[in-house]
Amino acid sequence: MYLRARNLNKLQHRKVVNSSVNLLPRLFGDTTYFARMSLYKEVILLTNSRFRKQHKVNAYTILGVNGTQTLTVPLESHRNDLCYRDVKIAYHEPWASKHLHSIRSAYGNSPYFEHYFDDIRYLLEKKFVYIVDLNIASLEYICNKIKIKDLVISIDHTDLKAQNNPIEVIPSSIPEYLQVWTGKHTFVPNLSIIDLLFCHGPESKTFLPNF
Repeated sequence: MYLRARNLNKLQHRKVVNSSVNLLPRLFGDTTYFARMSLYKEVILLTNSRFRKQHKVNAYTILGVNGTQTLTVPLESHRNDLCYRDVKIAYHEPWASKHLHSIRSAYGNSPYFEHYFDDIRYLLEKKFVYIVDLNIASLEYICNKIKIKDLVISIDHTDLKAQNNPIEVIPSSIPEYLQVWTGKHTFVPNLSIIDLLFCHGPESKTFLPNF
């Protein structure tokens, strides 16, 4: 039987009513990213910020039999002052097939693998030109599958020099849940949201505060 979010009240999170937060669209963001989103009524996705490699918007981490594995989408070379929305995905190597092979190896025996794998394969094989478009598509897909209905997601193309909506409460983690490799590894926090999705399907949002 799967673990329920029985420790949710101990996290002491609170919704910031009538406020919004600025976030960079991330590819299959980790569970903390989605927990952070859940504190606000509106999420404004910034697409015109200056691209920084350390933001790691083109990578996500999964859990396989040998432990964690970070999957990265290669990007074309670019200037340091390039806007996030102008950064192109590189297709000089078959990265999508490598990602899908790793995902299948990690989650092929998960309860909801058959429900979501084909959709994820479609997203990764679609050959988006820009990484921001792939990231936003992955975000919209996750929000749809875990049925986040009250959250308003806006895309802001203006060049924001500062974050006008600071984070008041940042969740450090979500409650532990049963993972595919629980018998082999202790619980690994802050994995990509697809880890939670493959393990708990529609119930995934019960592990996220305020969703």
